Amino acid sequence: MGKPIDIVAQYSQDSFYGDFKPDSGFFTLDDFIFHCGSVLGEYYRQEFAAKYAELKADKTEGLVSFGDDLLNSEELTVKDGVAEIPFDFASFMYDTQASGIQMVYSGEELLERISSAQRWQLKHIPFVSRVFWYLDGKKIKLFSKGICNPSKINVFFVPGIGENMIVPDGLVQYVVETTVSLLRSKEGVVKETNDGNKNKIMESEINKRAIK
Repeated sequence: MGKPIDIVAQYSQDSFYGDFKPDSGFFTLDDFIFHCGSVLGEYYRQEFAAKYAELKADKTEGLVSFGDDLLNSEELTVKDGVAEIPFDFASFMYDTQASGIQMVYSGEELLERISSAQRWQLKHIPFVSRVFWYLDGKKIKLFSKGICNPSKINVFFVPGIGENMIVPDGLVQYVVETTVSLLRSKEGVVKETNDGNKNKIMESEINKRAIK
């Protein structure tokens, strides 16, 4: 499921340069990793903004949802009702629903999401077979008054942008094509150095791996 961002960046580099990178090629693999991450982060930002605007227009407070093909998933172990989250997930401006974590399943059962602010209500829930969960920092906490107490859960999430992230399969081609188009538009960018020479350069002042 999905591909590491450095592999996607390699696809982008191969598409940009063809069969091999010429000695005069300016953009390195680090450049492609940086821009693939930037492209993906911007895609998710725009998707969230559009869906958030729709919810506001409808005057609803529901979760901003992303299609399954835009998400990653991980199986986590639950111990004493808590699953530690070992991966980075996205956060969005104005998001009060922690939309970076989209769904939690136990087997085929979709567990019921509540917000952290609603957890005080759990003690008032009668005996039911449903399992509830809420996000607490980098932990998913489960609650049930029934007999179902999962030991494993599957978490579907919007990946956080970083050099070790996995790009969902549904976005690999988009990221490759958009990154190649973006960098082709930047070919020929020059910057005059202190000695007066014009060298082809871009973003020399940033750490290209600091994608977040």
